[in-house]
Amino acid sequence: MQIRIGLENNIEGRSLAWALDYPGCFAYGLDEAEALIRLPRALLKYEIWIKDHTSKPWVDFK
Repeated sequence: MQIRIGLENNIEGRSLAWALDYPGCFAYGLDEAEALIRLPRALLKYEIWIKDHTSKPWVDFK
């Protein structure tokens, strides 16, 4: 699986990694590297949330 990622440095001094094809899935870090390291866990939590809140998920996590 390939995931398109966007990186953003915000004014609070933190970095943010977005999973661009998964609305609402993101991870913060002190810098870009930390945000990227935290993103896989955010994707797992996102998958669980989607499966818990809809009977027919529109996202294929395979």
